[in-house]
Amino acid sequence: MKFKKVAVILATIILFFGLINVKTSAAKFNLPKGTIVVNNYYQFYSQIKSAVSGQKTSLILYVKNFNSAYDLQKAINQVQYEIFNKNYAVSSLGYKNVSNNKDRLIYITLNYSKVDGCAKSYYELKNIIKKNITKKPDILRIKVLLNSTEIEQKRVQVIDDLKKDIVGENYIDSLKVSVSGLTGSKVKVYNYKLSYKEQEQDVKESFLKSENVNSLISNEDKEEKSAVLTNDDEIIDLLKKSIINCDETLKLNIVKGYLNNDLKAITNRIFDMVNNIIQEDMDLSYVNNISIGSSYDEISQINLDIEFKYDYSRETILNQHSELNKKAKEIIESIINKDMTDFEKELAIHDYIINNTRYDIDNYYNGSIPWESYTSYGVLVKGVAVCQGYANAMSKLLTLAGIENMIITGKANGEPHAWNLVKLDGEWYHVDVTWDDPIFYKNGTKIDAKRYDYFNITDSQMMKDHIWDMNAYPKCTETKYRYNN
Repeated sequence: MKFKKVAVILATIILFFGLINVKTSAAKFNLPKGTIVVNNYYQFYSQIKSAVSGQKTSLILYVKNFNSAYDLQKAINQVQYEIFNKNYAVSSLGYKNVSNNKDRLIYITLNYSKVDGCAKSYYELKNIIKKNITKKPDILRIKVLLNSTEIEQKRVQVIDDLKKDIVGENYIDSLKVSVSGLTGSKVKVYNYKLSYKEQEQDVKESFLKSENVNSLISNEDKEEKSAVLTNDDEIIDLLKKSIINCDETLKLNIVKGYLNNDLKAITNRIFDMVNNIIQEDMDLSYVNNISIGSSYDEISQINLDIEFKYDYSRETILNQHSELNKKAKEIIESIINKDMTDFEKELAIHDYIINNTRYDIDNYYNGSIPWESYTSYGVLVKGVAVCQGYANAMSKLLTLAGIENMIITGKANGEPHAWNLVKLDGEWYHVDVTWDDPIFYKNGTKIDAKRYDYFNITDSQMMKDHIWDMNAYPKCTETKYRYNN
């Protein structure tokens, strides 16, 4: 999923000489067992194609002289196009990068889903459904090549188009469709969730000929109506509440006319919303995947059925939430008092995080960063994290202290990174707790240190080694609360 990929990338922080005084070389860089060294894009693509063709679930590549041309997702999408007629599809992709000077070690994980047929046209899609429908499958998965608007626009209407051709004693009572596949790929999987009714032949024929039957919604769906949502904010609010609560399913009923009733556009909007929710709060990055079924009811109200998949059990996640919130409250009570200014509160939080957290350097180099290291839980409970965890913890504690803030994402020395913006006396400042918590080596011994080089600095100071979308965030020009100002 798109949102899962972002979660991994944001946590990969550049470790350069100013932040970590470590020199690595190809000779000293120990490659994991099974690593394949590639010297050019042709070798890179060949290894990706071999892995996907053989349905391998893991692959480790060491890419010499890595550059932007080595686009993993683009390569996999091209492979899926070339081997389209295989009876499976790549359902999700995960990867972690470890930089070694100009080279890159890439850990790749792949998941696959079996399909019941492959369709390059709407005609083929109809025939596959017609062939399989007599078996009464609960789920029918069809790999499609989105090379025409017809196969996209009619993914729901196809059952209605087939009514006159369906024979036997069964007919479809309800249909829901979700679309899965990698971002940017023309190869997708249509997941048809079907239910059936047993009726006499004459009743069946009458049903099939009826123009008034709504085949896209079941009686159960009609009984589960909730408030009709009218805008993005209402939708985002329900999505976030469901993710925080680890709900397995969520039913959204959206007002007629939303995004011109374009189900494809609506589905894509929901995916983007979930992705943004996770980007803004990586403590919610335990979401592994979502699927969306869409339909209209008799008055053209838009109905979405969302299924969430998580990396951990609901019990585990909620227990961590509880433990984290308790710990965060204890920290604020121990380091903050009512007589402090907001600047003093921010400084106390900054120092607490640095004094009680170490960067997860070992897992970073091994490409084995655990989920907790991306989160506030990693910082405040485990005491170990990467950049996204530092930023999340800083944001959480600042919020509890009543200080307005936000997490900002961009790049540091060319690599994806996350840090914070803090608002004091109406002005915004950059603060990068990760880069104020460097790791040095002295006589072979690892030494943690604390500094204030990135505490409450301006845009012009920050842009020396950080870049971000300056139109997406507040301007930072004030120097009043710069450390030692």
